[in-house]
Amino acid sequence: PLFKEEKYYSGFDSFYEWKNHKFLLGTEFFYTKMSEVSYKSNIDPLTNKDYHQIISFTGDKNILKDGISRKSRAIYIQDEWSVTEPFTITMGVRWDSYNDVGNSVNPRIAGVYRVNDKNILKMQYAKAFRPPTFFQMYLQNNPVYKAIDNLKPEDIDTYELSYIYNSYLDIFRVTLFNSKLKNLIGNDYSVSPAITRNINAIETRGVEIEY
Repeated sequence: PLFKEEKYYSGFDSFYEWKNHKFLLGTEFFYTKMSEVSYKSNIDPLTNKDYHQIISFTGDKNILKDGISRKSRAIYIQDEWSVTEPFTITMGVRWDSYNDVGNSVNPRIAGVYRVNDKNILKMQYAKAFRPPTFFQMYLQNNPVYKAIDNLKPEDIDTYELSYIYNSYLDIFRVTLFNSKLKNLIGNDYSVSPAITRNINAIETRGVEIEY
């Protein structure tokens, strides 16, 4: 489909230092709107009639709802705490609110220990989420896929343990990770047309090596 997309963003960050702490407090606002949505084809998406020429379909015959919008706001806070000279802990939490998919609270904590100038150990836990796209929620008149507008955001919890070697000329990193993805958005092919829905959860673990 063809469409016009408008995006607006505003944000504010405030920094404050106290003893061994560096604080960050911030807020964000997003607004997205799709308009002038049209679909060009020679086939009527409702009746399957062949017009033998390319026609622009809008309104009820469009394959994507027109005039849809999304508002979101967020508040986040972070504390970077220098426990000792080589050891730092960073803690934070972020709250997001979407007018169409609800609220989400996502914490993060990381610890960094500098063994010396070249060797660093890092541990981290973080939670994040991904809201469904407009296409996943508002697709219509599609003979293959059917969207539903009550999808939940995908959630992911990630644990990482890293070793980093930095010689200023070369950087080597090895990371052990474990990630759990919930409310995965996918297509349910047990029905026809297939329905886009939250279908299952996935857990992955492994090793990443960078040089």
